[in-house]
Amino acid sequence: MAKRTISQARAVTVRASEGASRKVVSDPCQDMFRRFLWEITSINVHLDQIRDFWAQNLGVTGPQWMILMAVSDLDQGRGVTIEDA
Repeated sequence: MAKRTISQARAVTVRASEGASRKVVSDPCQDMFRRFLWEITSINVHLDQIRDFWAQNLGVTGPQWMILMAVSDLDQGRGVTIEDA
């Protein structure tokens, strides 16, 4: 199955059966896919804002907070070795 990029998800131009006018018909699957991508992007923006809020409260940057969370997930009471991280 071929991968589709966003640039390929464009409206299709179809010639009307009568007359020289043209209609732009949009594929419903592509429209649904675009809306889904916007929802995912919106969720990502909100998660970034939450991450930055928590990081600011700890006095670190967003990426540093993500590192702390990764180490916290790996920790099982004994700490985390460099090899595990």
